[in-house]
Amino acid sequence: MSKVKLLILDLDGTCHKMGGGPHPNNFEAIKKAHDEYGINVVFATGRANHSKYNEFIKLGDISKGNYFLAAFNGAYIENMSNKTLLEENPIPSNLTKWLWNYINKEDRFSAVSYIHNSRDVISSKDNLLVQRVLHFNNPDFEVHSPYEKEEFPETYKFVVKHFTQVDKEILEEKGFHVQWEPSSDTAEINFQDINKGYVVDYFCKKLDINHSEVLAMGDGSNDVESLKKAGYGICPVNSGPAAKSAANRISNYTDAESCVARTIEELVFNKN
Repeated sequence: MSKVKLLILDLDGTCHKMGGGPHPNNFEAIKKAHDEYGINVVFATGRANHSKYNEFIKLGDISKGNYFLAAFNGAYIENMSNKTLLEENPIPSNLTKWLWNYINKEDRFSAVSYIHNSRDVISSKDNLLVQRVLHFNNPDFEVHSPYEKEEFPETYKFVVKHFTQVDKEILEEKGFHVQWEPSSDTAEINFQDINKGYVVDYFCKKLDINHSEVLAMGDGSNDVESLKKAGYGICPVNSGPAAKSAANRISNYTDAESCVARTIEELVFNKN
């Protein structure tokens, strides 16, 4: 019998293609684990809940299941099966304003923030970040300028380019959670303590599951906390340095080689 009771799965670069839909075989293995082995499933991602490339419709009918989504790294948590919002953890408006002021003072930054309870974003000068938002989402959102605002709404998360270690220390002292590694110049920023490790804790408590019974998979700096907290923290072989350091095991397979499906087959289906 499998010791795994809960899957916490990253999308980009793990279950899914980077910036795209699911890799072959992954959804099939996830569905089998849920339907035949009673495994609870959480997709934990930095993506928006409404990203068109999530493609959860390919799972088929999940209305009677235990499928959950933790979007924006845990700032938005919903029950996918009955389409109910469970919890939101946005950055408060005063901290959103502070961070945009910090960004605007420095000419080196490019940034985008995802407005709470909206598909709209606030974006600074870098059009590439807006193009990335457009790539992931249907084009039914507005882009607002931070230079035109006196007050700022609550925010699910920031993505900031040209980030440094000094910035990380300043922001963490102010009350943000920063997901960044020195090999990248791009950081994902959430409210304090909101990250994929929080997602592991949340669902272990909600579903009465021990951390030792969790299989977490991810490839990037925003997966570090979930990889550390799970009994099985596994990353694809082509993951970034931060994920490899945090994982208790590195797969022999890349994300494109259906690492997720192969890991589920081994640890849930007990196939060697």
